[in-house]
Amino acid sequence: MLLILGFHAEYTSTPEILAKLSEIANELKAPIYTHISETEKEVEGSIKRHGATPAVYFDRLGLFNYGGGGYHGVAFKDEDFAVFKSIIYQLLLVQAQILNLQVALLQSSAF
Repeated sequence: MLLILGFHAEYTSTPEILAKLSEIANELKAPIYTHISETEKEVEGSIKRHGATPAVYFDRLGLFNYGGGGYHGVAFKDEDFAVFKSIIYQLLLVQAQILNLQVALLQSSAF
């Protein structure tokens, strides 16, 4: 039986929840999926809170030790691609091009 875990995103989770999720995922050898680097604002917030982009932060927590992946990755930095390219993790990046375009348009509007 394959068990897959997930959480919404870095900005909707606490460090304590993510540490516990990492513990569970590593115990079960389960992959984890999450929304990741959907916007520059999200990435900047993660850097302020944790000193790292979401992908690097998750990597430091051991969340991707058994693979998994992320949704969006629009605002990935070089270090995020390095985490996802690592053959150790077998990570996937799922993109929703229409949704990503809508987010970009909303960010650039005068709202």
